[in-house]
Amino acid sequence: MTTMVGRGEICGSACIPVFLQGQRRWAALTSSWLFHEVSSETGEENSDVTVDRAETEALLQDYYLAAGVSEAWLKQLRIRIQHANYWQTGENLWRDKSGIITDPIDNLQTRGTEEPRY
Repeated sequence: MTTMVGRGEICGSACIPVFLQGQRRWAALTSSWLFHEVSSETGEENSDVTVDRAETEALLQDYYLAAGVSEAWLKQLRIRIQHANYWQTGENLWRDKSGIITDPIDNLQTRGTEEPRY
């Protein structure tokens, strides 16, 4: 299976473990990615957030590591997502050798503005 996140698109939260199911994982350098701990929201207007670190670790083990995501990159991710949303671009993920993206989609996209030649 191949998965893809295109130019200007967002893959966040539960999208990422789904994306990681791809053998080849295409993503644009201009895509945006949101990482956070596993949590549940309760209270009035979902104002109370409870994180589950055990579930977060299980998710990282079962999906991220199983897909070949870098252990060194995950070590930094664990620190950054504690009580926070952590945004990255596809370019950040590729440059940092996270292993999330296997095939980058370049920023340059031809526009087809040439007149047809007959």
